Amino acid sequence: LFLKIQGGYYRDTNVNQPEDAAGSAKVQKFIEALRPDEVRPVSTFVGMGEARGIFEVTRLLASRGVALTLRQSNEVSWEDLKGRHVIFFGGRKYNPQIPLLPYKPTFEAMNRRIVNLEPGKGEPAEYRTASVTPFGELTAEYALISVYPGITPHTRLLTLDCSSTEGTLAAAEFLTREDMVGQLIARGVPLKPERGKFRAFQVVVGARFNKGVVVGLSYVTHRVLEAAEGGHPSPAP
Repeated sequence: LFLKIQGGYYRDTNVNQPEDAAGSAKVQKFIEALRPDEVRPVSTFVGMGEARGIFEVTRLLASRGVALTLRQSNEVSWEDLKGRHVIFFGGRKYNPQIPLLPYKPTFEAMNRRIVNLEPGKGEPAEYRTASVTPFGELTAEYALISVYPGITPHTRLLTLDCSSTEGTLAAAEFLTREDMVGQLIARGVPLKPERGKFRAFQVVVGARFNKGVVVGLSYVTHRVLEAAEGGHPSPAP
């Protein structure tokens, strides 16, 4: 979400719904300083990582004859998810459906880190972004790949989740490289259905960057998830 203000654009990265702008001290301070005649919310921008990631995944699926449809996540309803395989690109702040999915996650992508909500013995509690300066060019990032059964039978829902656009690209590159997927198979990640049912799982991947380009990818860890009580998502209010 950006706010268009007198020919310019302003973004508070913590504000992603128009109704939340009034509660942002940063947004209100900016508006008070400019005193514009009009402030208009717009959602017409996408990160380069999401755009390039969509290209990589589309190229792979289209080569196998898959019919694809592209939608903005803020326009997607629960009805749209029925009877389809779905891929969400970008973090949960861009995809409001993700927190409502009927699975308790083990990992969550937050600001500049992947948090391990249930660390095992010897595991870190989080995997943190590295950059040249505190908010400068990224040198290393972690991203989260989550796969769930869809809300209707025989479908799956995939999220490529990271707080940075570079991390989203890294997740997409990981999934579209045969050698990286081979690592998941070797570690027993349940990519195929078991007894006719898909298992939910999450994979943490690591990436190294040079000038915004992914120059290294690695498997970090994964978890197989169990369905939350009830087994169905709660529609957004």
